Amino acid sequence: MTQITETQTKSLTRKLLSVKEVSEITGVGVSTIWRNAKLGTFPAPIAVCGMKRWRVRDIERLIASQA
Repeated sequence: MTQITETQTKSLTRKLLSVKEVSEITGVGVSTIWRNAKLGTFPAPIAVCGMKRWRVRDIERLIASQA
């Protein structure tokens, strides 16, 4: 089994965003993000160790599509 280094962990973490970070980036409220993700009108989060996170690329695509 390969060990993941601290640098690799930080790199992976930077590619995943919390709901608060997504809210700050998009200007959309936390409750609205959750509601719209449930409705399918916002990118769905992924589960990582019991936490919900958004892929940076999904949020970048969302922002680009609204420009």
